[in-house]
Amino acid sequence: ELVRGKVGRVIGNLGSLLVVLKGLPLSYNRDLQEDKELVFDTADTVKEILPLVGDVLRSTKINQDRIAASTSRGFLTATDMADYLVKKGVPFRKAHHIVGKVVLYCSQNSLTFEELGMDIYKQFDRHFDQDIYEVVSLSKSIASKNIVGGTARQQVAYQIEETTRWVEEKKEDLSKLRERCYFV
Repeated sequence: ELVRGKVGRVIGNLGSLLVVLKGLPLSYNRDLQEDKELVFDTADTVKEILPLVGDVLRSTKINQDRIAASTSRGFLTATDMADYLVKKGVPFRKAHHIVGKVVLYCSQNSLTFEELGMDIYKQFDRHFDQDIYEVVSLSKSIASKNIVGGTARQQVAYQIEETTRWVEEKKEDLSKLRERCYFV
């Protein structure tokens, strides 16, 4: 709770700083006297909350069962369904409208896309076929995004490796910066 509140303060300082700097010409202005207090307050605040963030991250436990249960009811694959209809020749505007109706129906009847029967799908549009169940499967949707920055396991692993490598390369630079900063 403390971290969340302090983040609001830091974001507020950023907003104030941007307003001070807005429209200034490219030289020194007396307006810049106002930026020091905001910058120093932000530095002090970050110094105060950074150790707490580390503690929070170290003690975080991820409940995968709860995550899986909550994602199955969220219609996260609605865009995939719209793309599916477009690939079958339905104009995007119409596909978007159809998916909206499917989501509404599922919401009103406490169903997921995967629980919806083919006979119901067909009532919404004739282009739906058995392969829709592959499309609306969350795990298959995630795996299908196998592009740079995508959600496929391979792409996520690559991003983790790259980030880890970057952090290792920067550790020495960060140590040097830490020695030079007044607030650390």
